[in-house]
Amino acid sequence: MHTFCFSALMSAICYFVGDNYYSISDKIKRRSYENSDSK
Repeated sequence: MHTFCFSALMSAICYFVGDNYYSISDKIKRRSYENSDSK
């Protein structure tokens, strides 16, 4: 039972972090694109 809770917690964290990582990387890409475009 303990291992199941741990794996479920890890998968939830990975899902949450992964979702944030993609949104953050998307913001960085847009920002860098706007900066290079304004030059």
